Formats: sequence, structure tokens, C-alpha cells
Amino acid sequence: TAHEAAHCGRNHLPRLAGSLAIPLLVLVLGDGWFYPETGSTIGFNTLGVVGLLALWSVWHGRWARLLEHDADLAACQLLSNSAVINGQSVAAFEKALRATGAGARGDWLHPSLADRVALLRRATRSPRFEAIFRRKLRWADRVQRLLLGLMVIGWLCCD
Repeated sequence: TAHEAAHCGRNHLPRLAGSLAIPLLVLVLGDGWFYPETGSTIGFNTLGVVGLLALWSVWHGRWARLLEHDADLAACQLLSNSAVINGQSVAAFEKALRATGAGARGDWLHPSLADRVALLRRATRSPRFEAIFRRKLRWADRVQRLLLGLMVIGWLCCD
């Protein structure tokens, strides 16, 4: 479908993999950070690890939902054969989502059907909407890269 093609075309998979690397780095490389008995100067306890992983899960869920919206926008652009999303492409996309059984309530990684359609309708009303949305994506991408960079630096400094 156009939505899944947009995930590929907009490089969502490597971006999500980068987000998934954060808890793996915490668990695999963070040995010295979280266990004081190994001689770490940081010395977080198990509660610290759980807290960091909980924060990550909130971040990852938000990131994944942004990428879902991005794929929805791209799919509607494909349906309208234009960079501009129109009401007909949104209606066709909503019909396709309902036909696939997209979750009405959403979940950790997917916005609800109502949220997805509302975002698309906002895009049809405002020519600046997509530029604002792209800025939000770039910001989130930078935060993720910063987190990964800090994890690697922390691992290099603490080992």
C-alpha cells in the first residue's frame, strides 16, 4: 500500500531501529553505569535502569506515532498525485484504513484512526502544516541522535 511504501521511501525503518538501539545500549553496554560493584563512578541502581527504560518507551512510542503520521501524509500525497493533500485523497485514505481494520483506538506505536484522519485534514487546510510537521520530525530525529551519541560517549568514558 501507499502507506507502507512511504515507510520505506522515507527511511522510517532505520530511524526506528536507531530508537530501538537505545534500550539495547543501556542493557548491553551500560553495565558499568548501573552496577556500582563494577567500580563505576556513576553507580545507578536497578531503579535507575527501570526509569531510563520507562522514559525511552514513552519516547519511542511518540517517535513511532510521528512516523506513522509521516507515512500517512506521504500516502495521501501519492493518492492525490501531488505534493498537496486534498480532501478526496484523505477520504480515500480513511476508507482504506477502515477497510484494513486500523485500530480505532490506536496503540503504543500507532495513533488512533481519528487522530490520523484529523492530522490529514489539518494538512488540507493549512499550506504551512507540512513544513511545521517536518520541523517537528527533524527535532525528534536530532533528539534521538543526541541520545544515541550520549549513550556511546557514556559507554566509551565509563569502560
